[in-house]
Amino acid sequence: MLRKCVEQHWYKKSQPLLALLFFPLAAIFALISKTRRLFFRYGIFRQHQLKVPVVIVGNISVGGVGKTPLTQHLALELKRRNVHVGVILRGYKSQTSQATIVKADDDSNVVGDEALIYAQHSIAVAIGKNRYAAANLLLKHYPEIQLILSDD
Repeated sequence: MLRKCVEQHWYKKSQPLLALLFFPLAAIFALISKTRRLFFRYGIFRQHQLKVPVVIVGNISVGGVGKTPLTQHLALELKRRNVHVGVILRGYKSQTSQATIVKADDDSNVVGDEALIYAQHSIAVAIGKNRYAAANLLLKHYPEIQLILSDD
């Protein structure tokens, strides 16, 4: 019930009372985001650099909005155009906490469904809670990769 109400408000802004209730949370989120950006700007948080570009396919909505099919389509189209591409993702529902290369015959209970979809379409893929570690592992195993897509 609450989920449906929040989703309806998100897309239609039809619940002014809900907006008032969530305003304090929005203000806290804005403060945290600005603080985090300042930490990166002044070197308190470190940014990591990879030797290839990374394109992040994601948005503020989670679950069921088509990020994985879009990322898969982009990867396959790039491969068709002779661009060596790989995919990284967190590994939602995976049982591993370390960066892992996913193979087409892996168990979806271990690596997660989304990662397996990429591997079964011959797309180089790595999962990991730490996406930087996953990207480095991907590049180590597939040094020909020219571009990484991050399914976020």
